[in-house]
Amino acid sequence: MKIQINTEIKQSIDSVWQVMAEDFTKIDQWFKPVLKSYELPNTPALANASCAGRICEFSEKPNGLKASELIEVYDKSKHLLVIEVSILNAPSIFPIKKNIATFQLTTLGTSHTQLTLVAEPDLNFLGKMLSPILKLALKKNFTDISRALKLHCESPLLPLAV
Repeated sequence: MKIQINTEIKQSIDSVWQVMAEDFTKIDQWFKPVLKSYELPNTPALANASCAGRICEFSEKPNGLKASELIEVYDKSKHLLVIEVSILNAPSIFPIKKNIATFQLTTLGTSHTQLTLVAEPDLNFLGKMLSPILKLALKKNFTDISRALKLHCESPLLPLAV
């Protein structure tokens, strides 16, 4: 299964990269489902990457649902970020084993950036059985992430694009 979301962000590519990649661990500041996010512990970062990855907590419970997001590609010159997402503390019937998410930024002008998000979830047997429904739900989730990034980047509280 492959899901692609394209979002135009009215901000410079460097400003979007700052929020998306350089401030990678701060997703909890702009994506409401993440209650807490912090740097992936005990994991070496790739060369030039801001960190090795992050943990996203979706529950206040100590053993609540979490995502471990390991940065696999961090290329500032290409504005390319690839992460491997593993779900932690999920019920045994959770349909996704892991997900590879690719975030590619393309400049559309000095103050416009295209975000292309490609998600390629690895589904277990149940996920494959439910794939048509699951694809709709995942597409909504990835659209929500893209929109949240767009809203945050376009916020008047951030520096304006030049």
